[in-house]
This record gives sequence, structure tokens and C-alpha cells, in this order.
Amino acid sequence: MKQLSFLLILFTLGFCKPDKLVEATSINEENVSKIWRLTEINFNEKFYVESEPIDKRRIQGEINTGHILSLFSDGTATKLLGNDMEFMEWALTNANNLILKYQDYADTFQISKMEKIKGFPFMTLNIDSVGEYTFHQEHEMLKDVKTDPYHHSSNKWRITPDKFETKKELDQLMNNFLTHYKYLLSSASERPNSKIRLKHSLGILKIFDGGLGLKEED
Repeated sequence: MKQLSFLLILFTLGFCKPDKLVEATSINEENVSKIWRLTEINFNEKFYVESEPIDKRRIQGEINTGHILSLFSDGTATKLLGNDMEFMEWALTNANNLILKYQDYADTFQISKMEKIKGFPFMTLNIDSVGEYTFHQEHEMLKDVKTDPYHHSSNKWRITPDKFETKKELDQLMNNFLTHYKYLLSSASERPNSKIRLKHSLGILKIFDGGLGLKEED
């Protein structure tokens, strides 16, 4: 009888113990406003059946290429795919729709869930034509978002001009490029356990033991 009572207690405690491995979080601007990296893509049935294998590989390739979605608290946003960056604004609706507003059009995605897995934030977007894109938090948001290396203000050097630049414009682009690298260094020191990543910032500069130098031509 005592053994049965003991087993019942253990059984009850097992059901009462909260599961903290996965914890749902609220979908609000504060939780959405983060630096996100794409970590998983789950195709919906329609896309999986109808799309060509090359299209599946291309989309899955975004994970290895590096797909970073930065949703800043000032309402601006950047999407970085490899070294190609797009600039936009973002908004969150009451229906949990994330709106990305470009210069000429807007995309709307349903946030299907937000959660913490072992305390680490994840966000899943439902993209109707493809499936579910799951992002994990890449970085903590800095106090001054304009000093983030992925903020649009220090990434104007990425924009391909439609005409030859003047010397003044070239100087401005070089200053913007140097500012971007400065923020790469300063943000790494401000964020705990952060590493300097140059994968998405390829250019004529290279970091040597914390210093900057010109690299040889490829």
C-alpha cells in the first residue's frame, strides 16, 4: 500500500511539473522587434507537390546562404540574403500579420506562432505560396538601433547606383562602409557572447585581431 501511494505521488508530480523546454510567447511589437535568422523551412503540400526540385533546393539554400530579417524598434527593417540587402518598413496588425512595406509594394505574412525553446526566442511566419519559415533570434536588440550593423543607415554602400558617382558621393559611400565595420566591432563588444561575422559584409576591408586592414584583391 505504501509503495502504491509513493508511485501515485511520483505520477502526480510528473504531471504537475511545468515543461519549460517550449514556452509560448505573446505576439506583440516588443517580442517581434528583434534580429532574426532563418533556421527552418517547412513546405506546404501544394508547393511540395507542384514545385520543381530546383525551386525547393533554391529556397532551402537560403538557410545556408544566410537569411537575416532585422525588425527594428524605429519601424524600419532590413532583409539580408547573403550579401544582398533590401530596405523596408514593418508593422504588426491586430490579426498578428507582419507587414513588410517596400518602396513600391508590401508583403503580408501571418505570424503563426512565437515561442521560446530552452529560453531562446523563435518566430514562425506562414508564407502562403511556400509554407512556414521559422526564424530564431540572431542578436539582442541594441539600445540605439542606428548603431546596429544591419540597420539601413549604415548599409547604403550596398546599393548599386544607376549612374556613375561623383567623388563626393564615393567619399560618402566609403564613410558609410567604414561606419558599418565600426558598428560590427562595437556591437560585438556590446552584445554578450557575440562574434564578429563578416560573411554578410564582404568588401575591401578585413579584420585582423580586432583591427581593420585592406585585403588583397581576389
